[in-house]
Amino acid sequence: MPKFVESSFREPGAAENGLGVQHWEPLIRHFAALLVHIGKEFGERPLVLPNGDFFPDRFERSHAGVTRLLSRMQEHAGMGDIPIEIALTDAAMESAESCSSGGCAPKSMSEQPAGGPRLQLADETWTLRLNSAELGHPVGLTTLLVRALSLVFLEETWTPGVPPPEPIEISQDLTGVLLGFGPLLLEGSHIYSKGCGGPQISQLTALNPAELALATALFAEMRGHSLKPALKTASATQREALEIAADLVRGNRHVAQALARAPETVVKGRLELKAAKTALFGFLSRKPAASTDDDWEPALLDAPRAPVRPKALPARTRPEDDELRALVESSLQELRRES
Repeated sequence: MPKFVESSFREPGAAENGLGVQHWEPLIRHFAALLVHIGKEFGERPLVLPNGDFFPDRFERSHAGVTRLLSRMQEHAGMGDIPIEIALTDAAMESAESCSSGGCAPKSMSEQPAGGPRLQLADETWTLRLNSAELGHPVGLTTLLVRALSLVFLEETWTPGVPPPEPIEISQDLTGVLLGFGPLLLEGSHIYSKGCGGPQISQLTALNPAELALATALFAEMRGHSLKPALKTASATQREALEIAADLVRGNRHVAQALARAPETVVKGRLELKAAKTALFGFLSRKPAASTDDDWEPALLDAPRAPVRPKALPARTRPEDDELRALVESSLQELRRES
Protein backbone atom coordinates (compact mmCIF):
# COMPACT_ATOMS: atom_id res chain seq x y z
CA MET A 1 0.00 0.00 0.00
CA PRO A 2 1.42 3.45 -0.86
CA LYS A 3 2.49 5.44 2.18
CA PHE A 4 0.17 8.41 1.64
CA VAL A 5 -2.99 6.68 0.46
CA GLU A 6 -3.10 4.21 3.36
CA SER A 7 -4.01 7.05 5.76
CA SER A 8 -6.01 9.17 3.33
CA PHE A 9 -9.68 10.09 3.28
CA ARG A 10 -10.14 10.03 7.01
CA GLU A 11 -13.04 11.99 8.41
CA PRO A 12 -12.14 15.60 7.48
CA GLY A 13 -12.16 18.48 9.92
CA ALA A 14 -11.03 16.38 12.88
CA ALA A 15 -9.86 18.36 15.92
CA GLU A 16 -6.77 16.20 16.34
CA ASN A 17 -5.07 17.76 13.31
CA GLY A 18 -3.17 19.94 15.81
CA LEU A 19 -3.45 23.14 13.82
CA GLY A 20 -5.92 25.34 15.62
CA VAL A 21 -6.50 28.81 14.25
CA GLN A 22 -4.63 30.35 17.17
CA HIS A 23 -1.46 28.49 16.15
CA TRP A 24 -0.90 29.30 12.50
CA GLU A 25 2.90 29.27 12.52
CA PRO A 26 2.96 25.43 12.31
CA LEU A 27 0.80 25.68 9.20
CA ILE A 28 3.36 27.91 7.47
CA ARG A 29 6.20 25.58 8.49
CA HIS A 30 4.28 22.57 7.18
CA PHE A 31 3.72 24.47 3.93
CA ALA A 32 7.47 25.18 3.77
CA ALA A 33 8.39 21.54 4.44
CA LEU A 34 6.46 20.45 1.36
CA LEU A 35 8.28 23.06 -0.70
CA VAL A 36 11.66 21.90 0.61
CA HIS A 37 11.09 18.32 -0.51
CA ILE A 38 9.00 18.60 -3.69
CA GLY A 39 8.80 22.32 -4.45
CA LYS A 40 10.38 21.92 -7.90
CA GLU A 41 7.81 19.30 -8.87
CA PHE A 42 4.88 21.72 -8.72
CA GLY A 43 6.02 23.99 -11.54
CA GLU A 44 4.24 27.26 -12.29
CA ARG A 45 0.63 26.53 -11.50
CA PRO A 46 -2.30 28.90 -12.09
CA LEU A 47 -4.77 29.91 -9.40
CA VAL A 48 -7.67 27.72 -10.50
CA LEU A 49 -11.11 29.27 -10.03
CA PRO A 50 -14.56 27.61 -10.08
CA ASN A 51 -15.73 29.37 -13.22
CA GLY A 52 -16.10 28.86 -16.95
CA ASP A 53 -12.61 30.11 -17.71
CA PHE A 54 -11.07 27.07 -16.05
CA PHE A 55 -14.01 24.68 -16.52
CA PRO A 56 -15.56 25.43 -19.91
CA ASP A 57 -17.09 21.96 -20.30
CA ARG A 58 -20.70 21.55 -19.26
CA PHE A 59 -20.75 18.98 -16.46
CA GLU A 60 -22.81 15.82 -16.85
CA ARG A 61 -23.66 13.48 -13.99
CA SER A 62 -22.14 10.48 -15.72
CA HIS A 63 -18.93 8.52 -15.95
CA ALA A 64 -17.97 10.49 -19.06
CA GLY A 65 -18.75 13.79 -17.33
CA VAL A 66 -16.64 13.20 -14.23
CA THR A 67 -13.83 11.71 -16.34
CA ARG A 68 -13.79 14.88 -18.43
CA LEU A 69 -13.78 17.02 -15.28
CA LEU A 70 -10.89 15.02 -13.78
CA SER A 71 -8.93 15.31 -17.04
CA ARG A 72 -9.41 19.09 -17.00
CA MET A 73 -8.19 19.26 -13.39
CA GLN A 74 -5.16 17.09 -14.19
CA GLU A 75 -4.31 19.52 -16.98
CA HIS A 76 -4.43 22.49 -14.58
CA ALA A 77 -2.25 20.59 -12.09
CA GLY A 78 0.33 19.55 -14.68
CA MET A 79 -0.55 15.88 -14.05
CA GLY A 80 -1.91 14.97 -17.46
CA ASP A 81 0.69 12.23 -17.94
CA ILE A 82 -0.43 10.25 -14.88
CA PRO A 83 -3.06 7.61 -15.75
CA ILE A 84 -6.10 7.95 -13.44
CA GLU A 85 -9.35 6.11 -14.05
CA ILE A 86 -12.80 6.69 -12.53
CA ALA A 87 -14.75 3.70 -11.26
CA LEU A 88 -18.36 4.79 -10.80
CA THR A 89 -20.76 2.69 -8.74
CA ASP A 90 -24.49 2.95 -8.13
CA ALA A 91 -24.25 1.51 -4.64
CA ALA A 92 -23.76 3.41 -1.36
CA MET A 93 -26.56 5.86 -2.13
CA GLU A 94 -27.16 6.65 1.55
CA SER A 95 -25.36 10.02 1.16
CA ALA A 96 -28.29 11.23 -0.95
CA GLU A 97 -31.11 9.66 1.01
CA SER A 98 -34.39 11.57 0.71
CA CYS A 99 -32.64 14.57 -0.78
CA SER A 100 -33.09 15.01 -4.50
CA SER A 101 -32.74 18.78 -4.79
CA GLY A 102 -28.94 18.83 -4.95
CA GLY A 103 -28.94 21.53 -2.27
CA CYS A 104 -28.00 19.23 0.58
CA ALA A 105 -24.29 19.08 1.23
CA PRO A 106 -22.79 15.58 1.16
CA LYS A 107 -22.79 14.02 4.61
CA SER A 108 -19.31 12.60 4.18
CA MET A 109 -17.05 12.14 1.20
CA SER A 110 -14.34 10.43 3.24
CA GLU A 111 -16.23 7.13 3.47
CA GLN A 112 -15.11 4.26 1.28
CA PRO A 113 -17.48 3.62 -1.62
CA ALA A 114 -18.59 0.15 -2.59
CA GLY A 115 -16.22 -1.96 -4.65
CA GLY A 116 -12.90 -1.33 -2.90
CA PRO A 117 -10.67 1.45 -1.56
CA ARG A 118 -11.39 5.04 -2.56
CA LEU A 119 -8.00 5.41 -4.28
CA GLN A 120 -5.93 2.48 -5.45
CA LEU A 121 -2.79 1.92 -7.55
CA ALA A 122 -2.51 -1.15 -9.77
CA ASP A 123 -0.27 -1.71 -12.81
CA GLU A 124 0.87 1.94 -12.77
CA THR A 125 -2.72 3.16 -13.12
CA TRP A 126 -4.62 4.91 -10.35
CA THR A 127 -8.30 4.14 -9.81
CA LEU A 128 -10.57 6.60 -8.00
CA ARG A 129 -13.89 5.13 -6.89
CA LEU A 130 -16.96 7.33 -6.68
CA ASN A 131 -20.62 6.58 -6.16
CA SER A 132 -23.24 8.22 -8.33
CA ALA A 133 -24.66 10.25 -5.41
CA GLU A 134 -21.35 12.12 -5.12
CA LEU A 135 -21.80 13.56 -8.60
CA GLY A 136 -24.78 15.60 -7.41
CA HIS A 137 -22.88 18.28 -5.47
CA PRO A 138 -20.28 20.23 -7.52
CA VAL A 139 -18.35 21.64 -4.55
CA GLY A 140 -18.17 18.28 -2.80
CA LEU A 141 -17.12 16.51 -5.99
CA THR A 142 -14.38 18.99 -6.92
CA THR A 143 -13.07 18.97 -3.33
CA LEU A 144 -12.85 15.18 -3.42
CA LEU A 145 -11.09 15.24 -6.81
CA VAL A 146 -8.56 17.84 -5.63
CA ARG A 147 -7.71 15.84 -2.52
CA ALA A 148 -7.37 12.67 -4.59
CA LEU A 149 -5.06 14.40 -7.07
CA SER A 150 -3.02 15.73 -4.15
CA LEU A 151 -2.45 12.22 -2.82
CA VAL A 152 -1.49 10.91 -6.24
CA PHE A 153 0.95 13.80 -6.64
CA LEU A 154 2.53 13.10 -3.24
CA GLU A 155 2.89 9.40 -4.04
CA GLU A 156 4.41 10.10 -7.45
CA THR A 157 6.89 12.77 -6.37
CA TRP A 158 7.94 12.09 -2.76
CA THR A 159 11.52 10.95 -2.22
CA PRO A 160 11.65 7.33 -1.02
CA GLY A 161 13.02 6.94 2.49
CA VAL A 162 12.16 10.50 3.54
CA PRO A 163 9.43 10.64 6.22
CA PRO A 164 6.50 12.72 4.99
CA PRO A 165 5.24 15.70 7.00
CA GLU A 166 2.49 14.66 9.39
CA PRO A 167 -0.45 14.73 9.58
CA ILE A 168 -0.94 13.39 6.05
CA GLU A 169 -4.35 15.07 5.77
CA ILE A 170 -2.72 18.48 6.20
CA SER A 171 -0.10 17.65 3.56
CA GLN A 172 -2.97 16.57 1.32
CA ASP A 173 -4.76 19.93 1.56
CA LEU A 174 -1.59 22.01 1.29
CA THR A 175 -0.45 20.04 -1.76
CA GLY A 176 -3.80 20.87 -3.35
CA VAL A 177 -3.15 24.55 -2.67
CA LEU A 178 0.33 24.33 -4.22
CA LEU A 179 -1.19 22.66 -7.29
CA GLY A 180 -3.32 25.80 -7.69
CA PHE A 181 -6.59 24.49 -6.27
CA GLY A 182 -6.78 26.67 -3.15
CA PRO A 183 -10.07 28.38 -4.15
CA LEU A 184 -11.73 25.00 -4.82
CA LEU A 185 -10.60 23.56 -1.48
CA LEU A 186 -11.66 26.76 0.25
CA GLU A 187 -15.22 26.26 -1.00
CA GLY A 188 -15.21 22.69 0.31
CA SER A 189 -14.00 23.77 3.75
CA HIS A 190 -17.27 25.49 4.64
CA ILE A 191 -20.46 24.44 2.85
CA TYR A 192 -23.62 26.12 4.11
CA SER A 193 -26.79 24.39 2.99
CA LYS A 194 -30.49 24.39 3.72
CA GLY A 195 -31.81 20.94 3.15
CA CYS A 196 -33.24 17.98 4.95
CA GLY A 197 -33.11 18.62 8.68
CA GLY A 198 -32.58 22.37 8.38
CA PRO A 199 -29.43 24.50 7.90
CA GLN A 200 -26.10 22.77 8.29
CA ILE A 201 -22.40 23.40 7.81
CA SER A 202 -20.19 20.75 6.19
CA GLN A 203 -16.39 20.68 6.09
CA LEU A 204 -14.89 18.32 3.51
CA THR A 205 -11.26 19.29 4.10
CA ALA A 206 -8.82 18.74 6.95
CA LEU A 207 -8.02 22.46 7.16
CA ASN A 208 -10.67 24.99 8.06
CA PRO A 209 -11.49 28.12 5.99
CA ALA A 210 -9.05 30.39 7.86
CA GLU A 211 -6.14 27.99 7.42
CA LEU A 212 -6.87 27.29 3.77
CA ALA A 213 -7.32 31.00 3.10
CA LEU A 214 -3.88 31.69 4.59
CA ALA A 215 -2.27 28.95 2.48
CA THR A 216 -4.04 30.21 -0.66
CA ALA A 217 -2.95 33.80 -0.01
CA LEU A 218 0.65 32.64 0.49
CA PHE A 219 0.55 30.67 -2.76
CA ALA A 220 -0.86 33.66 -4.66
CA GLU A 221 1.82 35.97 -3.26
CA MET A 222 4.59 33.48 -4.08
CA ARG A 223 3.44 32.99 -7.66
CA GLY A 224 2.39 36.57 -8.36
CA HIS A 225 -1.32 35.79 -8.75
CA SER A 226 -3.97 38.39 -7.97
CA LEU A 227 -6.57 37.32 -5.41
CA LYS A 228 -9.25 39.64 -6.82
CA PRO A 229 -10.73 36.98 -9.16
CA ALA A 230 -10.79 34.46 -6.29
CA LEU A 231 -12.58 36.94 -4.05
CA LYS A 232 -15.23 37.45 -6.73
CA THR A 233 -16.02 33.74 -7.00
CA ALA A 234 -15.79 32.94 -3.27
CA SER A 235 -18.78 32.38 -1.02
CA ALA A 236 -19.41 34.82 1.83
CA THR A 237 -17.49 33.06 4.62
CA GLN A 238 -14.63 32.08 2.34
CA ARG A 239 -14.39 35.59 0.93
CA GLU A 240 -14.05 37.11 4.40
CA ALA A 241 -11.41 34.54 5.36
CA LEU A 242 -9.46 35.26 2.18
CA GLU A 243 -9.60 39.03 2.72
CA ILE A 244 -8.19 38.64 6.23
CA ALA A 245 -5.50 36.21 5.04
CA ALA A 246 -4.52 38.55 2.19
CA ASP A 247 -4.14 41.37 4.71
CA LEU A 248 -1.88 39.19 6.84
CA VAL A 249 0.27 38.10 3.88
CA ARG A 250 0.61 41.69 2.62
CA GLY A 251 1.94 42.68 6.03
CA ASN A 252 4.40 39.77 6.01
CA ARG A 253 5.62 39.63 2.43
CA HIS A 254 9.03 38.49 3.62
CA VAL A 255 7.46 35.13 4.57
CA ALA A 256 6.10 34.51 1.05
CA GLN A 257 9.44 35.62 -0.41
CA ALA A 258 11.30 33.18 1.83
CA LEU A 259 8.89 30.38 0.89
CA ALA A 260 9.54 31.06 -2.79
CA ARG A 261 13.33 31.41 -2.56
CA ALA A 262 14.54 29.45 0.46
CA PRO A 263 11.73 27.48 2.18
CA GLU A 264 14.27 25.66 4.36
CA THR A 265 14.83 28.91 6.27
CA VAL A 266 11.13 28.98 7.14
CA VAL A 267 11.20 25.40 8.38
CA LYS A 268 14.19 25.97 10.67
CA GLY A 269 14.23 29.69 11.38
CA ARG A 270 12.16 31.94 13.57
CA LEU A 271 9.14 33.55 11.98
CA GLU A 272 8.82 37.27 12.61
CA LEU A 273 5.13 37.81 11.92
CA LYS A 274 3.04 40.93 12.22
CA ALA A 275 -0.64 40.63 13.04
CA ALA A 276 -3.19 41.56 10.41
CA LYS A 277 -5.03 44.84 10.68
CA THR A 278 -8.29 42.96 10.93
CA ALA A 279 -8.97 40.39 13.64
CA LEU A 280 -7.24 37.30 12.31
CA PHE A 281 -9.64 34.36 12.06
CA GLY A 282 -12.09 36.09 14.40
CA PHE A 283 -14.93 35.58 11.97
CA LEU A 284 -14.98 31.85 12.77
CA SER A 285 -16.48 32.54 16.19
CA ARG A 286 -19.53 34.20 14.67
CA LYS A 287 -22.65 32.46 13.45
CA PRO A 288 -22.60 31.93 9.69
CA ALA A 289 -24.63 34.40 7.71
CA ALA A 290 -27.36 33.22 5.44
CA SER A 291 -25.87 32.10 2.16
CA THR A 292 -27.20 31.97 -1.37
CA ASP A 293 -25.05 28.92 -2.14
CA ASP A 294 -27.51 26.25 -1.01
CA ASP A 295 -29.18 26.15 -4.45
CA TRP A 296 -26.35 24.73 -6.53
CA GLU A 297 -26.69 24.43 -10.25
CA PRO A 298 -25.20 20.98 -10.88
CA ALA A 299 -24.47 21.73 -14.53
CA LEU A 300 -21.54 24.03 -13.76
CA LEU A 301 -19.31 24.92 -10.85
CA ASP A 302 -20.05 28.62 -10.58
CA ALA A 303 -23.35 29.18 -8.78
CA PRO A 304 -24.98 32.63 -8.92
CA ARG A 305 -23.87 34.98 -6.18
CA ALA A 306 -25.94 37.61 -4.46
CA PRO A 307 -24.80 41.10 -5.48
CA VAL A 308 -22.78 42.89 -2.84
CA ARG A 309 -24.20 46.29 -2.05
CA PRO A 310 -21.57 48.96 -1.47
CA LYS A 311 -21.64 50.68 1.88
CA ALA A 312 -22.70 54.31 1.88
CA LEU A 313 -19.72 56.60 2.18
CA PRO A 314 -19.83 59.58 4.54
CA ALA A 315 -20.38 62.90 2.79
CA ARG A 316 -17.25 64.97 2.38
CA THR A 317 -17.35 68.64 3.40
CA ARG A 318 -15.27 71.52 2.03
CA PRO A 319 -14.80 75.05 3.41
CA GLU A 320 -16.68 76.55 0.45
CA ASP A 321 -19.58 74.17 1.13
CA ASP A 322 -19.78 75.43 4.70
CA GLU A 323 -19.77 79.06 3.50
CA LEU A 324 -22.54 78.37 1.00
CA ARG A 325 -24.60 76.57 3.64
CA ALA A 326 -24.20 79.52 6.03
CA LEU A 327 -25.23 81.97 3.31
CA VAL A 328 -28.37 79.97 2.49
CA GLU A 329 -29.29 79.71 6.15
CA SER A 330 -28.83 83.47 6.63
CA SER A 331 -31.08 84.22 3.64
CA LEU A 332 -33.79 81.90 4.95
CA GLN A 333 -33.72 83.54 8.38
CA GLU A 334 -34.03 87.02 6.76
CA LEU A 335 -37.04 85.87 4.72
CA ARG A 336 -38.71 84.52 7.86
CA ARG A 337 -38.27 87.85 9.66
CA GLU A 338 -39.76 89.77 6.73
CA SER A 339 -42.78 87.50 6.65
